[in-house]
Amino acid sequence: MKDPDAVPLPGRPQESATKGFGELEAEVIKAGACSECRACVDICTADGPEALELDLGRFTFHQDRCTGCGLCYAVCPEVPWAWEDLQERYEIEASEIGKERALSSAVTRSAIIKSRSADGGVVTSLLWYMLDTGQVDGAILAKADGPLGPTLFIARTRDEVLQAAGLRAGRGTSLATRLGVVTNLDMMGFLRRLYKDDPASAERLVLVGTPCQIHTLRRMQQVGVAPAPRVYASLGLFCYEALPLNKVQWHRFEEATGLRVEDVERIQMREELVLTMKDGRTKRIDLDTASLLAGPNCLRCTDFSNRFGDLSLGATGSDPGFTSVVVRTELGRALFEGAIEGGYVMEWTSVFDKEGGKDVAHRVRGRLVDQTHKKQELAKHAGKKAAA
Repeated sequence: MKDPDAVPLPGRPQESATKGFGELEAEVIKAGACSECRACVDICTADGPEALELDLGRFTFHQDRCTGCGLCYAVCPEVPWAWEDLQERYEIEASEIGKERALSSAVTRSAIIKSRSADGGVVTSLLWYMLDTGQVDGAILAKADGPLGPTLFIARTRDEVLQAAGLRAGRGTSLATRLGVVTNLDMMGFLRRLYKDDPASAERLVLVGTPCQIHTLRRMQQVGVAPAPRVYASLGLFCYEALPLNKVQWHRFEEATGLRVEDVERIQMREELVLTMKDGRTKRIDLDTASLLAGPNCLRCTDFSNRFGDLSLGATGSDPGFTSVVVRTELGRALFEGAIEGGYVMEWTSVFDKEGGKDVAHRVRGRLVDQTHKKQELAKHAGKKAAA
């Protein structure tokens, strides 16, 4: 289903752009704005050796290898026009938490999903609904291959979706830009590998991700970078700080809390970090302490409520065992209402007092605004610390 309210994307044919390395060099590299994220190098479409190399801060451009695709400029997270276009398209400044078509609190109807989920299980239920109804062929998710390191993969069955149920932790490699947004480089690389592995694939995907991952998807969709246009829908997770892949950060957290990572059975991110220990105890950690787990780029992100998703979801603002839902787009509305009508999820108001629906939406919004303010303050503090 196409979003009828969507603002038309810039008129660029797929895999092409109107500017290339010359403009990238003038507007970003020589302007001193380059952060050496390597997105331009890694996404180069030259056949054989890449047209662009980066070594110890120096770029080498091979004109004879260049295909003229313009992707090096298109994917650069430091070009301001892209951010301005996205602001308009997704109305992210419509409120303090972005575009709000509807606010709700819901829970899965599946006992299996409920037993495997950190909160209400709505994300997993939505994925089951989309797979069962043939709206998508697979879901881009993260699963934990070890105690600290999740990896991206495509789930194509109910059982594979369940492998990622619960807290989807870990941000991978990200880049905080001078424009105040964060780009996820692991997501960019994963999507490009999908394209290189099967350029002709027509499968439709749904992405579940953190704000930096969904923002990266929207950037790639904006300029038609394959296979991003293949992603049919995006489910954005609320994110104060994603959990690390770095053992040094976990050690710092252990020193501050007196806890050991190997003793943690389950992690939930609500208005605080809730840890269920293997011995059955519950530990609650304030978010300032939890921020010890975050890397510098993650700390500079100001998007808590995931403003670029079709739906944004998380525990914040809901009763324990329920999931808060922000409907952002008409596609998101159709998916959420379809899952309710199909018996996959039910709203809080269908379980408790129907007259309390407005109070639930008010509470969800209030908590999201509070957490957004906290994240903005944390980013401001991180920025001052970096500048000192």
